[in-house]
Amino acid sequence: MSNATAFLSDESGFAVYGLRSPSTEIQVAPELGSKIISLKNLETGREWMWRPPGPFRLFRNELGDPFEHSTLVGADECLPTVAPCKWKGRALPDHGEVWSVAWAVDRHAWNQGHIRTTVTTSVSPFVLERTIRLEENEVRLDYWIRSVSSEQEPFLWAFHPLLNIVEGDRINLFADVRSVRVESVAGLQDMPHGSIRPWPEPIPGVELGRMHFSSHSPACAKLFVESPSTGRAAIVNPGTRESLVLEFDVRQNPSLGIWLTRGGWHGYEHVALEPTNLASDSLVEAVPKVTSTLFLPPRGERSWTIRLRLQHL
Repeated sequence: MSNATAFLSDESGFAVYGLRSPSTEIQVAPELGSKIISLKNLETGREWMWRPPGPFRLFRNELGDPFEHSTLVGADECLPTVAPCKWKGRALPDHGEVWSVAWAVDRHAWNQGHIRTTVTTSVSPFVLERTIRLEENEVRLDYWIRSVSSEQEPFLWAFHPLLNIVEGDRINLFADVRSVRVESVAGLQDMPHGSIRPWPEPIPGVELGRMHFSSHSPACAKLFVESPSTGRAAIVNPGTRESLVLEFDVRQNPSLGIWLTRGGWHGYEHVALEPTNLASDSLVEAVPKVTSTLFLPPRGERSWTIRLRLQHL
């Protein structure tokens, strides 16, 4: 039985659904892509979800808006692409179709202390549902996707949490990670798209585990860990003795995206650990890889789970 308390609040005129345990609090704005606008460790006061500097304000976007023109707050869902592209004559927008539209709230689940929200894509033939549960210091996100197409359909999904960086933070990956594949960079040399580079030091002077670009700053990078043996990654801080641990099933989502900007993207500084069903930002580039995790059969469905655990030692 969950020990979380459900609560409703208002932020910038939008309804915010929250769950709170003695140690952890999470807040979601269903009208704004069901984005997670806050994930807080109540024992330490650390807010893990990043937001741009300056006055905080939520606002509505329209389908097709560039993601950089969004509120840029916290965690969004990306489906069925991250990078804008065209597939089967469909113009798929930047960061996908679901972050910029309202999701429906399941009132029965809310009465049971869960945040279950659903969205139907208007360009692609998908229905996506996400249920958030809070137990002690662990947030569980259960996903379910269904295709309404009579044909086989590919989809690319990624969890997209922009996280605050505190001095002393480190990225901890699974023990067997030795390399990453470069998706995109800015401000860095000798890291072309598609190249395989060593982890955690892809080029001299860049220490990704310590989130340092050194003399290369300002810079940013999007990287992929492909086919890890274990679906576990974390942001840890030895000084404050805090961590955010991310766990996911590698059979359903066999890749992890890592996004890091230290002033290289609009001057912002944040990090993201992004489990995904394929190591690509573009659905069009992903389709030729023909993996079992990429395609849904006609009228098919799939489900998966990720967990976020806030720890303080």
